[in-house]
Amino acid sequence: LRLEATISPSGDVLEARSVSSFPDDAKARDCVVVAVKRLHFERFGGAMPARVSFELTLKRALDY
Repeated sequence: LRLEATISPSGDVLEARSVSSFPDDAKARDCVVVAVKRLHFERFGGAMPARVSFELTLKRALDY
């Protein structure tokens, strides 16, 4: 799952979106995007937001 996010200098996530996922699982993708939007990062210097991209590897939980 590849994501892009925009983070304000105060550490708030202004925008997050999924760029791609494999397999294409819309439910999982949307869930992760919602979770990323709730994150808060450490304040950083500057007046402009930071754009970041990252990849996550998700695995299904095992049934016990």
